[in-house]
Amino acid sequence: MMTEHLSEEEIQQYALNSTDCGETVKVHVRACEHCRQKVENYQLLFMAIKAQPPATFDFDLAESVLEKLPQPRKSLGNVLVSFILGLAILGMGCLLYFFRGQLASLFSGIASLAIYLILIASLAILGFLCMDKYMRFVKQTKKLNYY
Repeated sequence: MMTEHLSEEEIQQYALNSTDCGETVKVHVRACEHCRQKVENYQLLFMAIKAQPPATFDFDLAESVLEKLPQPRKSLGNVLVSFILGLAILGMGCLLYFFRGQLASLFSGIASLAIYLILIASLAILGFLCMDKYMRFVKQTKKLNYY
């Protein structure tokens, strides 16, 4: 038999589900009046918490949060960039389609070192742009945490 009383965690665990507790805890609760009284108090407390109705707000929480968020501005710059990007992709697609037979001979005249340098520069620029986009995302999420 235990010479000390049970800890608060053990008492709460016993009050919630006595079958998951160890045999020493069960024996101690049956033998100790002080711990048994604490278990009964916790069981009453847990039943009272379960009996309470769920919390409800008298206002629309989502609407009040959305009001505080800054509204995105529709700018001509975004539309213009999207239009230019679409034109560039369309132009590249047309060039690849019309000159698909000459693509193999296009790279045969360039030294392999130049191809590697172009590839490395392209990957570096792509990595920089991805990092910039990620940093902008982190900055925007930090702004959201302040609202």
